[in-house]
Amino acid sequence: MAASLRRPSRALPDLRSALKASGVVGTWRYDVPKALIAVSAPVARRLGLAPEAATRGLPLAAFVAALHRAGRARIQAAFEAAAERGGPFDLTLRARDGATRVSLRGRVARDPLGQPRQGDGIALAFGPDEDPEPQAIVNRMAEHAIALRILCADLRQPGLCAAVDDLMMEIGFELARQLEAGREGVPH
Repeated sequence: MAASLRRPSRALPDLRSALKASGVVGTWRYDVPKALIAVSAPVARRLGLAPEAATRGLPLAAFVAALHRAGRARIQAAFEAAAERGGPFDLTLRARDGATRVSLRGRVARDPLGQPRQGDGIALAFGPDEDPEPQAIVNRMAEHAIALRILCADLRQPGLCAAVDDLMMEIGFELARQLEAGREGVPH
């Protein structure tokens, strides 16, 4: 099988069709020093932004202000945290209408001095009938809790780490419930 993956195959989809099947609707870029967010035209349209302005880049505050009111503080904080630490980036946004969701996934790269410089990635779209499964939601919660635990250890704050540990335990219980609920329909 490994040999078949190394040589081109007509049975395998091309990159564009594979990305489309994965829900990829465009790209994004975050210029950290200038605090500018640029998204491709299809992403801009989904989020209700003017494509011309959004593809050139919007100030972080203007970008966040154009999104759903309930998520603005979380989105602002996520971009600011990415500007400080760099690394993987995964953030779901809701358009002003509240129904349209787009997930930005990628990485914030560092310059040779170790400072975060630029984020790049893909944008995935979710339709109203494409809400993630509960187990997928809990899995993402677990990923974020693990990241929080790593960050809180860096702060050397035992009380905060204990609270994150409690959160991780609750997420583990919920994941177990989701797994058990998924098995109920499986014959033994």
